[in-house]
Amino acid sequence: MNIIYFNGDSFTDHRYFREESYNILSMDDRIIINNAISGNWNPNIVKQTIKELHQLDTLAEKTNGQVHAFIFFSELLRSPFEIKILKNIVKTYDKSLDLESALAKLAEFYYSSILSKTANLKNVYVHLSTAFTDLPIETKLRPMYEIITGNKATDVCYTVSYLSKNGDKELLNMGFGKTELLKLVKSSITRCDLIERIPNIRSYHFNNREQYKLIINSIKDLI
Repeated sequence: MNIIYFNGDSFTDHRYFREESYNILSMDDRIIINNAISGNWNPNIVKQTIKELHQLDTLAEKTNGQVHAFIFFSELLRSPFEIKILKNIVKTYDKSLDLESALAKLAEFYYSSILSKTANLKNVYVHLSTAFTDLPIETKLRPMYEIITGNKATDVCYTVSYLSKNGDKELLNMGFGKTELLKLVKSSITRCDLIERIPNIRSYHFNNREQYKLIINSIKDLI
């Protein structure tokens, strides 16, 4: 028995994503598991994914099957725990990183955590991407926004809501300057503008069945 496993936030939890994944990917010898949660944050996505892929690898071994995992990271800095990780990154590099580079290191940390802790699972194939922000690493699975628009954004964006929800105190205390924070705001606004221009957007989420068909078909090509 083969298993298709998904994890992520509200984009992966969206009903069109769930419906089209079953419509397009379902087969008699295949189970589809979608454990994405709306509002989910990356530390939880990573922890849950690693735990469940180990469990699914055991199941696949017993049934002579394979697990194809598709993980879509959320935006960075959605939880206070991520700020602690970012602080440790800044300390490690002795404040030699600018804010964008530090966020890139945070994204790489999540990416590497899943790959390193599932590398020994011989029945598991992992694909990592994002929904509406970016990764500093090119992957075979393109971000959802890129699949829908057909283009990679020119400005790198790792978070769209941190400053509006949490202010700039924590980032300033890490030694980042106002200029870097303004650059972060600019990248967030630019990404929000890009998403707003996509047809049928609702509350900054894709809300069109045909758009999700594009995403699921891109996933199908990797199985």
